[in-house]
Amino acid sequence: MILILDSTNLGRHLMLAAPILALGLPTMIVLNMADDLHRRGGEVDAAALSRQLGAPVVLASAMRDEGLEPVWEFLAKCDVAPLPSELPALHDVPKCRAWAAHIGRHASYLAPAPPVDPFPVTFAASEAPHAADRDDASSNPPSTRQRGLT
Repeated sequence: MILILDSTNLGRHLMLAAPILALGLPTMIVLNMADDLHRRGGEVDAAALSRQLGAPVVLASAMRDEGLEPVWEFLAKCDVAPLPSELPALHDVPKCRAWAAHIGRHASYLAPAPPVDPFPVTFAASEAPHAADRDDASSNPPSTRQRGLT
């Protein structure tokens, strides 16, 4: 099984790993968007994360076609890795979150900076709409003729 997680939001996405790993199937974890993770100042120790999860972990960028060779090799030979020693109770969300945070800390995960909005909406003080400039419909209701009700 290939489990693809967003490396820029690993804390949240690690929660997806627990139920998949609990199946006991040969699983490789692909941390996608590694280029974005590094560009935004984040990092993760894939080898440490692999040891914590008991499954091979690779950093990849599907958009740039980088880091995918290990995935093809895994699929070709289907390596079996030992399960992690502890998996959280899947129905206990707080314990799953705590487990994911613990795993991330032991993998030296550093979350990247938030993405930059390419189209921020800002108003200069001189461009902000003023109350005097608006046509306030409640104070100036249209006449019957303007509404087309003649």
